[in-house]
Amino acid sequence: MRVMTGGLSGNWGPYSTTFAYEQNTVFNDERNSLVYGSTPRVSAGIAPQRLFGQSLYASMNGEFANLPYSSNLDGVPVLDRGMTRFELAPLVRAPVSRWTFLTLNTSAGYRLTQFSESLNARGVQVPVPLTRSYWDLRADAIGPVFTKIWDAAPTSATERYKHVIEPTFSFQQITPIDNYRSVPILTNSTDFIVGGITRFTYGLTNRLLLRSRPREGVVAAARELLSVGVQQTYYTDKLGSQYDPTYASSVQGRKLVDLSPVALTVRYAPTLATSLSGRSEYDVSGGGLQSLSATGSAATIGGHSVSASLSRRRLSQQSPAETYLSASTNLRFLEGRASTNYSLSWDISRGTVVSQSVHTTYYAQCCGFGVEFQNYNYPRVSSSFPIPADRRINFSFTLAGLGTFSNFFGAFGGAR
Repeated sequence: MRVMTGGLSGNWGPYSTTFAYEQNTVFNDERNSLVYGSTPRVSAGIAPQRLFGQSLYASMNGEFANLPYSSNLDGVPVLDRGMTRFELAPLVRAPVSRWTFLTLNTSAGYRLTQFSESLNARGVQVPVPLTRSYWDLRADAIGPVFTKIWDAAPTSATERYKHVIEPTFSFQQITPIDNYRSVPILTNSTDFIVGGITRFTYGLTNRLLLRSRPREGVVAAARELLSVGVQQTYYTDKLGSQYDPTYASSVQGRKLVDLSPVALTVRYAPTLATSLSGRSEYDVSGGGLQSLSATGSAATIGGHSVSASLSRRRLSQQSPAETYLSASTNLRFLEGRASTNYSLSWDISRGTVVSQSVHTTYYAQCCGFGVEFQNYNYPRVSSSFPIPADRRINFSFTLAGLGTFSNFFGAFGGAR
């Protein structure tokens, strides 16, 4: 892979703008390659501004992007799906209620997008310009909120507890889009918006908060100890169940249903430096458990840390389950001047350790030195994939006030 990137951004009061250039070239073998990116992508925005002295706020975002996407043979494009895209998105937001026990926010957004190419009736991209526009109307409510506070035992390090029950409701309506099936999609799946659909999302969140007891030299502070949330979405158009970024199991090709999976989210933080979180999605339409993920992390005062994440997804009872484990640990010595980081990515469902890496650094007052070793095992998804496994080693050094320098042409190593 070859990547060339660069960017420039700035802010002036409520105005912001960004210029970014990115070109990615992926070499599938000695002759075939894929080129994609944004050359360039220019975006600008206006932060929310209050209108007419009322509780009414307006903002604006716009973007122009040239999006190359081509398959090449010996450097010559054989399939070119690149295009340009211009987008303008104003938004008006009006908070209706700001009571402590009930919050209601409404918004109305308009999105206008122009594509230099489109899809014909057979789904083939052709050089015919396309203009798409729609309104996105939303209303989000939290409440009525129920709260209970009680004091802890006098001998406890906690002064008091607070239990909060938060019902949540959300309404979203997207006006009809007659030509939504003609929208070309490259790497940005959010380009595909289903028009004429209404979503109702409802949920319930339980939060348990605590306030530590003040001690000598330590100020009392409140933090969240445990939160448990559950939510589900109803779609007036079943096609919306395949294109809802709120749910990990909402992907194109899954069964069309009018109810999303029931999502359960749990987060537990027994200390400030330790946390556990998990999320599961259960399909009530007969698909069973769709996805399950869990993440844990811990850190010490000396800067040592460890984290691990386990995910499992099965989109249908006919498809095999996919299970992945990723973990990393970071150890710091000599008052932070020396550190070692180890990371692991393990495809449990296929029994393959996809990657491992060890990165060690040492810093003095004026300079530093680093060594990194990586081991990759690429899945054999096709017979044309040229590299089944790869090992790399890289050296770098740091000069104070100048930056970090490493081998410009990449790490040393090779296929095996």
